[in-house]
Amino acid sequence: MLARLQVPLILSDPLQRVAAAEAMGRLATAMGAGFVASLIKSLLETVLNNGDPSTRAGYILALGCVLRHVGGTGVSAHLQSTVGTARRLRENAGRRGWDGALTSTRSGRAVGPPGHQAF
Repeated sequence: MLARLQVPLILSDPLQRVAAAEAMGRLATAMGAGFVASLIKSLLETVLNNGDPSTRAGYILALGCVLRHVGGTGVSAHLQSTVGTARRLRENAGRRGWDGALTSTRSGRAVGPPGHQAF
């Protein structure tokens, strides 16, 4: 099931990408803490180990959806590493120029609005 949701994250169609990310977030809500931990770890590893901006953008969007849907105590152990990864990607995308624009946009949305980036 999870593998089927990961495929649309790398497609160019934004509607499929957002639908898959939302589905991952909702699935994480229904599953236990062990599943959420392994899902976040898997998504972070893919973001860090894949150089393709489109793939990174899809996976960072999925991370944002998981954080939003599970929320609070469910992801508190992973929040710092997730936000740190998103910030690094956003900073690196700005240095690389156009190639990282999509990753920068998605990682910025995953981190949240500028006023909420205090953690």
